[in-house]
Amino acid sequence: MEYRLKIMAIDQPTLETKRLIAVKPRDFKFIPGRAVNVSLPKAGFENNSRAITITSPNSDYYFEFIFKESRRDRFNEALNNLKPGDEIVVSDMLGNLEYKGKGVFIAHETGILPFISILRELKQDDVINGNMLIYSAKTRSDLILERELKHLFGGKNIFFLLSRQKTDGYLNKSTDKDLLKEKVSNFNQEFYIAGPENFINEIKTILVELGATSINVEIVEP
Repeated sequence: MEYRLKIMAIDQPTLETKRLIAVKPRDFKFIPGRAVNVSLPKAGFENNSRAITITSPNSDYYFEFIFKESRRDRFNEALNNLKPGDEIVVSDMLGNLEYKGKGVFIAHETGILPFISILRELKQDDVINGNMLIYSAKTRSDLILERELKHLFGGKNIFFLLSRQKTDGYLNKSTDKDLLKEKVSNFNQEFYIAGPENFINEIKTILVELGATSINVEIVEP
């Protein structure tokens, strides 16, 4: 599987992230929560690629990709400098995350990205009720697609945690054992964790201590 896609639009959901909108092949189907391998059809980049999460649902007629701009090497600088009309090549679906039933989604910073396509599809299928999202970041400006996430959940069962900012309506703390005990009443359900490896390990340990047995994880680089 390899597709050469033309970029239609580019913007920045946050100061540190970039969103690409690209033409979607008619025959392309993917598992929500997964990423694809992205490379550039340019001389000098033949052996370079990067995993980037698909955030659009299968039903859309276009692809949406969101990624963090933090990396500083020649290939990633080229990705950061893409413009509408440029092309990318996508191939090889990557990752292990997959929706397995109602549960609690726990994300830290860009860890929200694998969840976005899942949550959008759940909303489209009218089966998002009964799920919960706990999303942590340093400040409100670091939250990705905050307004849409609130809409997807209808303002219920969604909690934003800000570790470095005190703002009304947001919890000024990190995701910890006390928070999970307070917000989650049933640990006999699916848990989905995405974020940096150290965050995943910490949350997974806490969930096991609290009796969770079905924990799905996806490591997302900070």
